[in-house]
Amino acid sequence: SWLLKSPTTDSYDIVELAEETEWFVWKGLIVSDYRVSIECVECDENSGCNYNGDCVKERCECDDDYFGRHCQFRKPCNMIRSEKDNTTVLELMADPFDDEVDFVEVYGRPMYAINNLSGKPYSLMRLTYPDDEGQYFNVENDGSNGTGGLDDAAKHKTSHRDYFTDDDFFEINNKTSQFEQLLQNYRLVLRYTGRRWYGQIVAPSLTGETFVEEEYHAFWNNAFSGLGMEDNSTVIISAPTSGGSPVGVDFYEMRRRNVAFETGIYDYDYGPYGVLIPLIGFEGGGFFHCNKNDTSVT
Repeated sequence: SWLLKSPTTDSYDIVELAEETEWFVWKGLIVSDYRVSIECVECDENSGCNYNGDCVKERCECDDDYFGRHCQFRKPCNMIRSEKDNTTVLELMADPFDDEVDFVEVYGRPMYAINNLSGKPYSLMRLTYPDDEGQYFNVENDGSNGTGGLDDAAKHKTSHRDYFTDDDFFEINNKTSQFEQLLQNYRLVLRYTGRRWYGQIVAPSLTGETFVEEEYHAFWNNAFSGLGMEDNSTVIISAPTSGGSPVGVDFYEMRRRNVAFETGIYDYDYGPYGVLIPLIGFEGGGFFHCNKNDTSVT
């Protein structure tokens, strides 16, 4: 029931304890002699706030255009649009209870959402819409055009608009009544998990008023485990990043990532996130972008 723990100690100084001792970390098995770094978030002067705010009583009070413990991030866009379909708009989730920022934060980053979705979120997936059958369905694409673009990224086969042969997430979950009911009306939220941004299918009841920032933990909330049939709601995932916004970050659709497939005849020995299929054709292009004319906040 733990991910990281210190040796037995009588000390109450966690910063000093991190500097002087070796910890234990859980990585599928217990690893000892693990070094961690913990720093205070206090400031001594305005330089500790990156000159984007004022240091007041050892805490940064950020200027209007910045946020973060050290005012290190620019204020996020109110709305972001996907590179694939600019009519797909995710809005910044408002937080009426926060005195420092007006949006929901997860691991110190904003959370975005798009509401009233049903069916598969094609506009946020690697494949296109189901009416484009001639190009994407009943076609096996071997990426032989050599351009390095979308076709080269799409080395997969789809036999029907509702069945992707390498799409274990929807195929496994579609067999459960709970998931079928969720797909009739859901929100897709985009939130940070400590290293990557996850695009997740959640119930429409999740709002800025109902989400409790302090109680959310990506691991314990099964943001992604790949271990079961209904414990994983993640559809897309970003490249690793430490930035304060999903804008300009590359994203991927995950395929072949559930160990439930290990009962078949194939040995799916993929990485921890399965097969990552780029959502755009060129690295570094970013999948989400701001529109300066978008101003509303949910």
